[in-house]
Amino acid sequence: MRRQPLWRTRILCSPEPALWDSSFLCQFCPKRLLPIPRQLSGVTLSSSLIRSALLALGLVLAAWSGTAYLVPPAQRPLDAPPGVFSAERAMVHVAVLSAAPRPVGSVGHAAARDYLVAELRRLGLVAEIQDTVSAFRFPGAEGFGAARVQNVIARIAGTESDKAILLNAHYDGANTGPAAGDYGACVAAVLETLRALRAGPPLRHDVIVVFSDAEEMGDHGAHAFATQHPWMQDVALTVNYESMGTAGPGTLYVTSAHNAALAGALNGALLNGFGSSAITELFNAIPDMRSACDLQDYLDAGVAGVGFVLHGQTQNYHTLLDDPAHLDPRSLQSFGNGALGLVLAYDELGPQGIEAAGDAVFFPLAPFGTVVYPAGWSLALAMAAFGIAVLLTGIAVAKRRLQLGPVIGASAGLLATAVLAGAVCIALWAGIRILNPNLQVFLVGGFATAWHVAGLSAAAIAVTVIAVSLLRHWCGSRNLLTGAVMLFAAIGLALAATLPGTSYVATLPALTALPALALVSFGRSGPIRDMSALLSSMAVTALVALLVAPSGMLVAFAVRLEALSGLPLLALPTVLASLAAGFVLAMCGDALPDQNRRTLPRLAGLTLLASFAALGVGMGRSGFDAAHPRPESVRYDLDATTGAARWVTNDPFLGGWSGQFIPARTARLLDGVTAPGGLPTFAVDAPHYDLSGPNITLVAETGTVEGRHLRLLIRSPRAAPFILVQVNADGPITAASIEGQSLDLATFAPAAEGNLSFYASALAADGFTLELALIGDAEVRISLADMSDDLPGPPVARPANTMPTPGATRDGTVVRSTFEF
Repeated sequence: MRRQPLWRTRILCSPEPALWDSSFLCQFCPKRLLPIPRQLSGVTLSSSLIRSALLALGLVLAAWSGTAYLVPPAQRPLDAPPGVFSAERAMVHVAVLSAAPRPVGSVGHAAARDYLVAELRRLGLVAEIQDTVSAFRFPGAEGFGAARVQNVIARIAGTESDKAILLNAHYDGANTGPAAGDYGACVAAVLETLRALRAGPPLRHDVIVVFSDAEEMGDHGAHAFATQHPWMQDVALTVNYESMGTAGPGTLYVTSAHNAALAGALNGALLNGFGSSAITELFNAIPDMRSACDLQDYLDAGVAGVGFVLHGQTQNYHTLLDDPAHLDPRSLQSFGNGALGLVLAYDELGPQGIEAAGDAVFFPLAPFGTVVYPAGWSLALAMAAFGIAVLLTGIAVAKRRLQLGPVIGASAGLLATAVLAGAVCIALWAGIRILNPNLQVFLVGGFATAWHVAGLSAAAIAVTVIAVSLLRHWCGSRNLLTGAVMLFAAIGLALAATLPGTSYVATLPALTALPALALVSFGRSGPIRDMSALLSSMAVTALVALLVAPSGMLVAFAVRLEALSGLPLLALPTVLASLAAGFVLAMCGDALPDQNRRTLPRLAGLTLLASFAALGVGMGRSGFDAAHPRPESVRYDLDATTGAARWVTNDPFLGGWSGQFIPARTARLLDGVTAPGGLPTFAVDAPHYDLSGPNITLVAETGTVEGRHLRLLIRSPRAAPFILVQVNADGPITAASIEGQSLDLATFAPAAEGNLSFYASALAADGFTLELALIGDAEVRISLADMSDDLPGPPVARPANTMPTPGATRDGTVVRSTFEF
């Protein structure tokens, strides 16, 4: 008879001996010193229960420590010392700035600009307005953007003539809300920081402040300063503040390259954890997404920079709820502490102090502050973790304490489990969104997102617990532990070779788990070995919880991507939750008794119940009312050339507001003409209102040997603040400029085919010039669509449980015109 493999014989025929026996505590603490009662009120006090409780307590304490830094600092009062930042003083600015929406070109925008100028002068600074035009294209974008910007700038002179630090905050806001968080909080934080700096001793280095304009229209204010203003050559470090919510601490989410010394300066200047290199590495890896917002324009100019963001309460982003009442003053305090601390740290270090040849790995490890070490260590640490893990595994296999097949199977099984858990959660979330139409409404974070995230995470953990239980039954706890360590060591090695700033998430748990792996390879059963296994498991559990807990930024980013794409991306972070849970369960398995086969199934059942409960609460709280209004918008779309008019909406379902314009039985559009604001979902004929469409005047035309050169004047008789322009020529467009700002067509492939598209913000009301150079005698067709907020005709009452949907217009009016030359 063919002999079975050794590992199969041991696993199937001779279960792995227990590492703990029922008398462990009595052996470790003799009864004569510490009597351990076997029964207490009918409850058996087994060593298994105590060990499980210790592990659970360690996990809870680690998770609490890991999330402690996510709580912003307490706000300072109005009577705080002059040299410190006071959130209550800053909130005064927020209230003024948020008195009305302030999109570019609006009355609120002009009032905010004038207020900033007055406040800077009140601080004894010379306020300037950089009034210019910015025109450029984001990498990979389908068209260009242009805007008239009015940056409000000032400078605090230092005692030394050296490079300056620049604080940037854009003062324009969305048209669908008061913009208290995005971006009133950031502007107020910078204003209060300037006041505190002016109240303190003179600075060595200059401080430049830029209240940039037209960020919401495409970072035009920052681009104009970075490319056109002479002060830019004096800048060594830029600090930018962003917001996509109204709560939470100011979290570092993006940095410039070669940030090793900069990360050290941040660690010394800021209290508690301030972010992680895993987040900044991910954002830096996709620069074409322009996630750095205004900061990206300064980084493109070659200066060092860091960006901070508020990412709590994302459902308020760009809505009526982005008001002072929903803004957490502690978030302002967090921004202010960071801004003031960074300026003072830079003033001490100088430009040389932030220059470094390499990058840094950094992450919060509450309550111990932030860990910072050179990114160059990542590969060495990952190789050490992987190499030692392979060595210990080889020794254990040689000593027949492990079996190579089950170890490899455990690694593959844990990785497959994470993929499976993510797929299950994505399918689950997609199904929930289909069943509940409220979750399909455009909102950057639903009103019950925290419950949904908790429920999906619990579901991923439940799937992981079931899978780990099966894996443990199949291969045994020692092989499972070893497979988990090998998997994380391999992941850490792969990350260290590609994204070194993220590798610590896998490498450090693998390193911490090596003592447990050594116990598997060399340890003998007994009280000392058992206690060592427990302590090692608790250490690994705590570390994983500490590293995974501050991942709210990933959730916030997933929420935003889901809102923009309509895909169930909120469930994506559950893959990481499954990996972490699988690793922790594998590590704890060697410290828990094998006899109790019901432990993991019971845990899976409890986790599933928690998942259903959290998702149920989320479903129940997903409705809309006056305190939680539903985003709805309608657009009036008029073709001035043909006279055809429509009511249009991009909302997935008709509601109390859109239903007043579009009948409830209107069929949803499967295909439609792409309109400003996106692809329409519902459209019906609308009454014709006599609105003048945007027009073009041919100012000059010259013919050369190469072709035609047109100089055109485009304007909106309605003084619409936003206009879309689409140029289609029969031949290539060789050059183009807007208000004298040349467009870079060298890398814009459509221009070679005679196509050019761009938007213009705050330009069309007074008119702007467009110059085109074409090859040959090419004919040109130009389509225009100007856009303004509000609807024509008699006012219609909006239901109290609705609010405008964030987008290009606030219940806007679009008028189109077409011209040929």
